[in-house]
Amino acid sequence: MADKRPRCVQKRTQIDGAFKVAQPSDLIPHRTMLDKRKHWAEFGDQQWMSGWIREGYLDCLNFGLRVGGQFRQLHTVFADWTKRNEHLPILDLGSGGGGPIETMLREAHRSRTRLPQIFLSDLHPSVDHYARLSSAFSSQQLSFISQPVSATQTAHLQFTLRSLCATFHHFRPETARDVIRDALTCGRSLLIVEPLQRDLRHLLLVLLSGPFAYMLAPLFASRWSWRKFLFTSIVPILPLMVMWDGVVSVLRTYTASEIKSLVPEELAPSTMVTRHELKYLGFWGATCVEISRVDLASGPLA
Repeated sequence: MADKRPRCVQKRTQIDGAFKVAQPSDLIPHRTMLDKRKHWAEFGDQQWMSGWIREGYLDCLNFGLRVGGQFRQLHTVFADWTKRNEHLPILDLGSGGGGPIETMLREAHRSRTRLPQIFLSDLHPSVDHYARLSSAFSSQQLSFISQPVSATQTAHLQFTLRSLCATFHHFRPETARDVIRDALTCGRSLLIVEPLQRDLRHLLLVLLSGPFAYMLAPLFASRWSWRKFLFTSIVPILPLMVMWDGVVSVLRTYTASEIKSLVPEELAPSTMVTRHELKYLGFWGATCVEISRVDLASGPLA
């Protein structure tokens, strides 16, 4: 009798014309709390999170991302994506503290990888922070939009390419669908990057890393503040807030299949969704999902 059990987990599988990296969890039924996406509250989404509190929070978040290395290879994905799209400028939506883009640009500089100009933007832009960050790069590498930018209303900005780095999980499904609709009707392609995945290995990463690494963030921040130091390194309130948000981010993160299902029906026939995983720390992986109009773009993510 032939053995009908799966013999191996292939690196990539094809589903309805799009590719995704197969995981061991694809071969077994889901019976955990991670099966269904949950949209619990994050501190980073709260409107009262402003001023030095938000700056200290972003210092912790960006420091953790730099230490973890989730975005150190992101320049390779961006380079391939933009090469197939004439190296057009990129509008980065929901840029937050700009940590993923900063890491990517530094690694691109080290490896001499060509990237187009990137514009940071956010619904609540940290203008002073963006100005300091932009000053570290040439104007042809990095700029920013000082006015609030909604990810669902970008037509007036006239960008063909848009990216969302560690941001897409903040949107509820109805808003996420509007973000994709706006990107595809007003542009050509959207690249979604998430440093975490909704599975046990990434939940353990957040829990095991704990708040301790974040407590060093004030020592490496671009601007010193005694209040940030007090509530980060002495009384670690901000690190605990970031850690909680990390757990919630795992529960909020969309799978590639879920993102594909969010493509509006009227756009689905002319849209291709592809997935790529960037390994970091040997065991974990950042997810990159490209959503492109096949009648406008030259092809999927390799």
